[in-house]
This record gives sequence, C-alpha cells and structure tokens, in this order.
Amino acid sequence: MIKSEKRIKELDEILNKDNNKVITEAIDLLRLEKPFEGAIGLLTAFFDKTDDFSIRKSISWFHE
Repeated sequence: MIKSEKRIKELDEILNKDNNKVITEAIDLLRLEKPFEGAIGLLTAFFDKTDDFSIRKSISWFHE
C-alpha cells in the first residue's frame, strides 16, 4: 500500500463534490489502482454520511 497525501486530498475533493456519478466512478476506479493509505478511511466516513444507494453499493463492493 502506498502512502500518498496527494491522492487522499484528490479523493476527498471528489467525495465532497455534488455529483454522484463522478463520485461513483471514482470509487469504482479505486479498485483498479494500487491501494493507498487512507482510502478506506475516507470511503468509510463517506459511506456513513451519504444517503445515495448507488454510492453505498459501490463502496460496499469495494473490497471484492
């Protein structure tokens, strides 16, 4: 797992956008990338605060 403050910041910015399609696509793309420290924490926190079913489903499937 790589540590990347830049990647954390980029992911955080995407998760805070008001565009569910962009958020879901970013989460789905994370599966294809090298994992980086902090990503799971951000996704967990976002899962808890979103009411969007498609985003929750995408995060739930992240570990598969």
